[in-house]
Order: sequence, then C-alpha cells, then structure tokens
Amino acid sequence: MGNAATQVTVDAATTMNIGNGELDLCCADILIAGRVELANGKIRNARTITIAPTGTLVAGNGDIEIGGSFQNTGNFQAGASTVRFVDLPCAVPNRSISGSNQFATLIVASAIGQSLAFPAGLTQIVTTRLELNGTPAIALPLLGTPAGQPWNLNLVPGATQSISNVAVADSIATGQHLAPNDTNRGTGSAIGWFAQVILEVPLNITALLTILVTLVGFGNLRRRYLHARNTRN
Repeated sequence: MGNAATQVTVDAATTMNIGNGELDLCCADILIAGRVELANGKIRNARTITIAPTGTLVAGNGDIEIGGSFQNTGNFQAGASTVRFVDLPCAVPNRSISGSNQFATLIVASAIGQSLAFPAGLTQIVTTRLELNGTPAIALPLLGTPAGQPWNLNLVPGATQSISNVAVADSIATGQHLAPNDTNRGTGSAIGWFAQVILEVPLNITALLTILVTLVGFGNLRRRYLHARNTRN
C-alpha cells in the first residue's frame, strides 16, 4: 500500500482488509488498484474514491463516507453497504459518480448546495434505500455530465426512498417513481420524478349544455331523415 500526502493507494495485487474496523482517510483520496474488503467496517472522511480497472471494492455491510467523487472503472460490489455523499471539510463543490454502479443504500445530502453529477447514458441502480436531500434554503443539485444529456436512476421495486429539496436536471427514473409527493426545485427535465401535473380545464356549464343540445338535435334530425328515406322506399 502506498501513501502520499493527499492520496492513499492500494496497489495492484494488494489486499486491504478493513473487516469490522475503520479507515479514516482524513480528507485524503484513495486509489484502489488492488482489493479493499469491508465486513461491517467503515471508510470515513474520503475525499474521492477511485476504483481503477484492476481494482475491487467489496463493501459488505460497511459504511462509506465521501466528500468528493466516486470514480469507478473497476469492480464495486455493494453487498448491503451504505454509500454517503456528505458535506465534509474537504468536500469538493462539483461531486460526481462515474461508471454504471449498483448501490444498496445511497445517501446524498448537502446543506450548502454541493452538486452531484451522474454520467450521461448510464444507469445507477439502488436496491435497498435512496436518500436525496437538500434543505429548504438550498436545494441539492442533481445533474448529468456532460450537461444536457440524460442520466438514469433506477430505484428497484420494494426499495424505499426519502427525497426532498432537490433540483434535478436531465434525469430519467427507470424504476420506481421518485419523489412523487415533491416538486422539482430546478428547471431541468426529470422524467419519472415528482408529483404528476394534472391539467384542470374550467368547466363551462353553459357551453357544455349547448354542445349537448346540439348533439341531441343532430341525432333527432338524422332519425327523421332516415325515417323519411325509408318511407319513400
């Protein structure tokens, strides 16, 4: 395992077994080129977690806390773990997720408006619980990268959700309907999100009666025409 001032590196062909313990990164990054295993353990105060193409993170029942980004080009095995994107002293303003990932519990929260960008064209799957929360004063921005391109979020049937004060752009919810009792604090496209808008058309009783009378009159006129034609024949 290599160690630098701002980055911990788990080298290829190396295994770090955290087990039921705790790895406090103290706002450093961690690059996983080998293998990291959690049982019921914790990774705390990570700025950015990068899983290299040769790397594997076996999360088990662990708890992973991130202030920056989660960059995965390797193998992430979620197990029954929790991944949290939270406000840390080392948090970066523009957080992101890369790759297609399956999370058990995914929590994204910010009281200072830190955004989280999702990769366009790819799907993030959540199998147990999804929590996305900003504050009434400052919404949590959730967007795609590159901007304007749709990204997918799949909360599977049976999983639970807690979503409030979010500003969503360019997202497609491909599983459960998300935040069905809430509204988008942003102006971007959000398909499969938020309360359904029901278009209410004012009912004009006079106009409706006029239409009904016209239809009834047309029906009577048609019957008289058919009767007269049958009589001539």
